[in-house]
Amino acid sequence: MKNFFVNALPDAPIQNIIFDLGGVIMKLDMGLTVTAFNKLGVKDIVLTHNTTELKALFQEYEVGKISSSDFRKKVCANSEINLTDEQFDEAWNAMLVEIPEERIDFLANMGAHFRTFILSNTNEIHLKHVNEYLEESFGIEDFSALFEDQYYSHLLKMRKPDVKIFAAVCTESDLNPEETLFIDDVEANVKAACEAGMFGLHLVAPVTIEEVLTQLIEKD
Repeated sequence: MKNFFVNALPDAPIQNIIFDLGGVIMKLDMGLTVTAFNKLGVKDIVLTHNTTELKALFQEYEVGKISSSDFRKKVCANSEINLTDEQFDEAWNAMLVEIPEERIDFLANMGAHFRTFILSNTNEIHLKHVNEYLEESFGIEDFSALFEDQYYSHLLKMRKPDVKIFAAVCTESDLNPEETLFIDDVEANVKAACEAGMFGLHLVAPVTIEEVLTQLIEKD
């Protein structure tokens, strides 16, 4: 796939950059959520791409097909356990670790040189937590202080790697895919962006967006 790159930039006239959130901007550790739920008595939470009875439920929640209340109830019912909303949300959000302070400054600088956006598979509970984290840690209400626009799967009613979600973002924000770079830590999502006509950067840890994108600013 000619538009697909791993920890490297294309030699192309990039005008727009679309960032994934978890694993690209915000550090993730899904094991923390598994451990937190296990401590509460929920023993079968699996947050990988492996087959699981809860996988379909997670995806339904990510595309806004069920409410946060129903999501909590169904996860708890699956383990035959009762949790308060606060207990559930704290465990569910445990995977959202942090955003390095220097990354906030870096992204603000990127926004001064390029049109920048977020496209994330996420959900209402996580997004609420992220916005609260941004306010408490950096004094900004949400990512609108850093990005031109934000696109979230539970609001768009579709999720990556559906090629349609990339087309929707391009249409909504009037982006030329041939001038757009999409960055994600999941290979399938990057390949889908390439199918939509974008350039795709598969970010593989421990490489960071700062390491890869600094040269873009230098070229601009």
